[in-house]
Amino acid sequence: MTDGGYDQVSARNFAIQAIEQRGDIEWILQHDADDFYAVNGYEYIVNHFYKYDAVVCSCFTVKNNPYDICSAKNKVYQLNEGVVLYDPHVRIWRRSLCVRYIESESVRCFFKNTTRHCGICFPHNISVGVNASIWHFHLHALLNKRHTEKIQRYDSIKKNIPKELITFIYDLNLK
Repeated sequence: MTDGGYDQVSARNFAIQAIEQRGDIEWILQHDADDFYAVNGYEYIVNHFYKYDAVVCSCFTVKNNPYDICSAKNKVYQLNEGVVLYDPHVRIWRRSLCVRYIESESVRCFFKNTTRHCGICFPHNISVGVNASIWHFHLHALLNKRHTEKIQRYDSIKKNIPKELITFIYDLNLK
């Protein structure tokens, strides 16, 4: 398969199914290889997760250095509670939901590999917590992956960057 290299829907669903077969797993946390998650997000999970079926959080993209993050303007959402979510992602959910990845109908016509962009279709009646902390980061531009040129043109967002992200990037010589 080209333009993404493999069937991402099948690969993700295979992993979810393997996790679901274990009786001792309550939560599924879906992390991509080019993502970074700061410790404060896991602290939120431990302290607040028990109330929800899933958690949504912002996802920031690191530009050309670890101190420069951004998000596409059309993916910024102001919630009723005054919380702002940047490029929101739900990457944490209860195993008992038994959800699976599906192809994204809105973008599949743009890629040879139609599974390249996929997502979870969650039931409508679940409770979703909001993690407003700055903890999920895409490293696409730092790795010079797809959309790097476009990402570099996004407006920077002034936020306190977690120290462990900066350390991670420099330790791996990504910058």
